[in-house]
Amino acid sequence: MRFRSAVCALATVCLVPTLAWAQDGALIANDGELFSARFRTAFQEMNDTFSDYGFEIEVVNGEQPALSAITAKYGDPDRSDDVEVVLGYGANERPATLVFFYYGDVGFGVLPDDSQQLVVRVKRREG
Repeated sequence: MRFRSAVCALATVCLVPTLAWAQDGALIANDGELFSARFRTAFQEMNDTFSDYGFEIEVVNGEQPALSAITAKYGDPDRSDDVEVVLGYGANERPATLVFFYYGDVGFGVLPDDSQQLVVRVKRREG
């Protein structure tokens, strides 16, 4: 990881990620301030096994960070795509359109009509 130093309030020196680091969505998906330990473990296991093929993981209700928290910490995404998906499992499945905001090969999906823009799914594109 590369860092550049920045001067913060009260002359405290802090580390700020460079753009190259911030655009790595896998690092964002492993951020303990944004995602639960359960999600981070699942993401890491899927990433270790399927990063070349791509995968998607739903974020459990109540553990969903807001997209604004990601952009506040990591800046604007590289791009966004609208994707037709199926949310839920079994009898609770329902079709939906998600807007995925990508940082590198990892996208954070939100429902377009959700005013809070909670991340409901994380997607790793084929590598």
